[in-house]
Amino acid sequence: MSGLDGGWGRLLTGCVLVVCLLSVAGCAQATDVAGAVARSEPSIGPVETITDPSQVSRPLDAYRPAPSQVVALAQAQARLMTECYEQHGSSAVFENGVSLIEFIGDPVRRDAEWSSFWGFFSPTEVAHGYHRSLGALESGPSVPVPESVTDECMESVAQQMPLGQDWTAFMYPPQPDGLTPVTPRSDSRVVSVVEKWAQCMAAAGFVVSDPAKSMTDAGQNSSSDDGAARAAADLRCKRDTNLVGVEVAVLAAYDQQFIEANRGALERYRESIRDFLKTR
Repeated sequence: MSGLDGGWGRLLTGCVLVVCLLSVAGCAQATDVAGAVARSEPSIGPVETITDPSQVSRPLDAYRPAPSQVVALAQAQARLMTECYEQHGSSAVFENGVSLIEFIGDPVRRDAEWSSFWGFFSPTEVAHGYHRSLGALESGPSVPVPESVTDECMESVAQQMPLGQDWTAFMYPPQPDGLTPVTPRSDSRVVSVVEKWAQCMAAAGFVVSDPAKSMTDAGQNSSSDDGAARAAADLRCKRDTNLVGVEVAVLAAYDQQFIEANRGALERYRESIRDFLKTR
């Protein structure tokens, strides 16, 4: 693995035996430290060259509900809210203000285009800079409902949803039993490729060290010339360094560790969604 040097170095000829032994011991200790770092980082498979979000996938995606299931969860939650209003003597209907299908879209692709790990990676949006608009999902009762009733219904309905979670939680990678998958920012392979990306960005006139923060530093909702220029450089540098390809490969290795350690919880997560939708 690059960047981890366990070499012994060249011993000076004519050194006394004690000095030589100390040198060997010191180098052995350095090798042990390097080896420990190497062993703490999971091995990765072949690194794919990724130039488009459609190429991005991760092992945890197997446990994410399909977009159609997320839509069904949102609709079921809305029906439960309406039923709760009715139990409180209200004729209100809980409504979602925009098309759920349009709003939810493809969560996996959206995560690839606007990642909390590698940041901006959207060829279709690059001309607009870091501007991103998902629209607003203005949901709520069709007629006014007392706030106390709404709060009570929200709490009651949440308890009926899979894992007691609001439907929006299922748009993101699973966190069963409150467990959070690792985002390996300090992995040596990630650090190395991020440094290359930062050098590329600096050559383009943008001093930034964190790909995930580049879009927020520029102003995520900015469509200024500076924002567009930075986004274009960002995308080009990610392609030139294959930053996304490397980070996806590393992320997959940590995902696999997470899955192996929490397979039962992940299976229960997936089954809870299926079982809930069967009854709705």
